[in-house]
Amino acid sequence: MIAGFEKPTSGSIILNGKHIENKEPYELNINTVFQNYALFPHMNVYNNIAYGLKIKKINKQKIKARVENMLKLVQLEGYEKRMPGNLSGGQKQRVAIARALINSPDLLLLDEPLGALDFKLRKQMQIELKRLQKKLGITFVYVTHDQEEALNMSDSIVVMKDGKIEQLGTPRDIYERPRTKFVAGFIGDSNIFDCNVQSIEKDKIYLNNINGTIITKDSLLKKGDHVSVIVRPENIKYSFSPVDFFDLKAIVVENIYLGSNTKTILKLKDGTNVSVMSYTKNLEIPEVGTETWIFWDISDGVLIKGGGL
Repeated sequence: MIAGFEKPTSGSIILNGKHIENKEPYELNINTVFQNYALFPHMNVYNNIAYGLKIKKINKQKIKARVENMLKLVQLEGYEKRMPGNLSGGQKQRVAIARALINSPDLLLLDEPLGALDFKLRKQMQIELKRLQKKLGITFVYVTHDQEEALNMSDSIVVMKDGKIEQLGTPRDIYERPRTKFVAGFIGDSNIFDCNVQSIEKDKIYLNNINGTIITKDSLLKKGDHVSVIVRPENIKYSFSPVDFFDLKAIVVENIYLGSNTKTILKLKDGTNVSVMSYTKNLEIPEVGTETWIFWDISDGVLIKGGGL
């Protein structure tokens, strides 16, 4: 719809203060970078990048200057005569980006542009794309199914499910304060505890989970309310003795060493797995089979109403 190939059934698309929802693609100064690069295989790097300017019949000297500038921008100087078949995946993607940017679009659409690259190259290209975006000041609309990539790349994230927006916010908002169970489960790892409000005592609210009791604070809750508590693995702690206001006993079933941290999987009495991420090397990691109690700081638990048992 942003590119003009589909018309919205309702709502508006506004770019630079102007409605564009009824414009045809050729009327929009919007370009797209595709996952499969879509380079012309019979053209060298120079001609691929210059293609859009040649269609506009820009004079050759201006084309040459702008192509050289783009090659420098995407760090492919000296590759002008290379054919696409002789380029690596990362180099092809840079050519595709340069071709999309050379017309100075008002907006750049990127459709999973790094999906075809290996892990290391994808990380490098994420840094390159962020550098380009900041240097050019053009808005990038970036589609990805890679949650970590979304957090790394974005100023704003829209999480969608079945064509509807679940949450719109900064990467920190989306990760630390998910508004729905879907967002919590889709962006990063989450431990989700479905509960009912059991009792309210002054500033403490006791939540009844099938595995025990959890304490929280929320002045808007009342007895019997159904809620879900979302806790990220790095915020869960464990103790070798019971913890006040938490009654969640678990057994350690696996420790996964990940280099800078260790991921511990614990099993609650109903068989639910809980993930705990420990970053401190000096922290005592409980051995498999150890009985432990899990808890967290109240401020680290995100309440979502409407969950529950």
